[in-house]
Amino acid sequence: MSTSAVMNTPVVPGKRRAIGFLVLRGTLAFIFLLAGGTKLAAVPPQPEQFVHWGYPLGFMYVVGLLVVSGAIGLLVRRVSGFAALLLVGVMVGAAGTLVRHGEYSSLAPSLLFLVLLLGVASAQRDMFRRLVTRGAR
Repeated sequence: MSTSAVMNTPVVPGKRRAIGFLVLRGTLAFIFLLAGGTKLAAVPPQPEQFVHWGYPLGFMYVVGLLVVSGAIGLLVRRVSGFAALLLVGVMVGAAGTLVRHGEYSSLAPSLLFLVLLLGVASAQRDMFRRLVTRGAR
């Protein structure tokens, strides 16, 4: 067992992992809240980008709402796995759009967030198992 540098108290490895996971979810939630908020507020260049990609402006608001909802869901442990999967879907769409339009320089952040969100969803796999098991009864 290691000792916390701040308060000379033992830190259990499982607790350290839980804290790290909470920090990851909080960081992702903050980033996605900002990203979704810029879409909902139609902050430039969001509207211009959606039009450039051939999407109607209404779609920008739908994406913004999904992203903000997912960001809030990441903060709620019981639904964080579902929220991560929602955001995975959004990021798959974002990555597909970037590839379709040859905007490869913007692809790396999307793929990084996609991998991190898959990690969050994977860490919540017990929640998914319980849901499936409960539904099979």
